[in-house]
Amino acid sequence: MTTAGDFVGAILAFRNCLQSVPLLAITSEQAQVDVKKLVVLLVEYITAMRVEIERKRLLTAGSDDTVRMAELSCYMTLCGMDKAHKFLVYKNALQNNYKI
Repeated sequence: MTTAGDFVGAILAFRNCLQSVPLLAITSEQAQVDVKKLVVLLVEYITAMRVEIERKRLLTAGSDDTVRMAELSCYMTLCGMDKAHKFLVYKNALQNNYKI
């Protein structure tokens, strides 16, 4: 969903996963480490999706606050995501800032 640009659906899926974490049965220390990494990754993705949704909301509202939109694009680059998604975020931020 993230790669396809369905950020609202993606944020709902990430929140559902995060809410399911307390229900996991962890049997080993390695599984505990993996779950902790998963929680961090889910929080990073939720933050990134919230930032992008806000940026798109400003864009569709016809806001003249280009500085805020540039800030949001740059903030999204700070989120810890997978490399493929990180590449798309960097590309998007560069394009948005270049236009400004």
